[in-house]
Amino acid sequence: MTGPTTSDERRGRRRRSLLPTIGLGLVVLGCGPVGPGTPTCGELEVVHRGSDLEIMLARASGEATPLNAAELLQLQAVPAADWGVCVEELPAGWSTGLLAAERGRAELSLAAPSLGLPFATATVTERCEVPEDAQSVTSVEDGPPRFVQVHEVTTGIGVAVVPVAARHHDAALTLTATLTEREVRGTPLRVTLAASPEDVTVRIDRALEADSSVVVVDDDYLRRGELELRTTDRDGTVLAPLGRILAELGDGADPQVYRATWWHPSPRSCVTYSIAARGPGSLEVPEQLEEALGFLPLAELRGHLEDAGYELGPIS
Repeated sequence: MTGPTTSDERRGRRRRSLLPTIGLGLVVLGCGPVGPGTPTCGELEVVHRGSDLEIMLARASGEATPLNAAELLQLQAVPAADWGVCVEELPAGWSTGLLAAERGRAELSLAAPSLGLPFATATVTERCEVPEDAQSVTSVEDGPPRFVQVHEVTTGIGVAVVPVAARHHDAALTLTATLTEREVRGTPLRVTLAASPEDVTVRIDRALEADSSVVVVDDDYLRRGELELRTTDRDGTVLAPLGRILAELGDGADPQVYRATWWHPSPRSCVTYSIAARGPGSLEVPEQLEEALGFLPLAELRGHLEDAGYELGPIS
């Protein structure tokens, strides 16, 4: 005669029933420092199939699928983590590397031919130190707070449009509007109109001291459409139509750059973005990165695993 089932036996039976759905995926993760797949964002769902319990992720595509190795590997690398990193939707041309992990650290890299290979990494660690001068930004929806420190950023090619006399003002104003809408080799122009009552030489010198190129609007432009270009890195001037002036500006332009660190601290972990984008499109990286990456609720996942009676071992 069989006696009543004890609580330990029930837990053991439950644990065994979970191995086909959860355990097999975890065995793969312990084989090396790099896990296959890309962690994607979604909402965790617990599905009961008879005596089995399956943890699914409802992804942005609308499909609910089992967690993949790259998602589970983050919790295995940083067992106490509150949040992990996941991919929402990548802009055209962006790609991810494999998720690399070691004990206490998991890292996902982002690459794009025009920005760098890689140009950003998102790292999950047990803790981080946020500098006092880092800027606190609006809290991330469904995630930890964000602190940002910008190390280097280009804001475009500085150009000052200088009318020589009052009769050149209207043409200079129109040219300023035209240049504001232009880009040179993917870099926007930062255009100002230097039309104060001061002498023209004073206005030109002040613009050059501010590291802006100077486009002079005078009678040559009114009669023949030729502009005078002066820059800090060139002796003399260039007298040419607008098309050649733009080409000259591009030859001396620095590429777009956005270098920054974003910290996302939480009580038991931290997700850090290290960004070093250089090339056309770098100035759009902050906005695009915010939409491309999200946060995987690892604390919630850990709770589901514990409820299932499964203990996730650390990376060896």
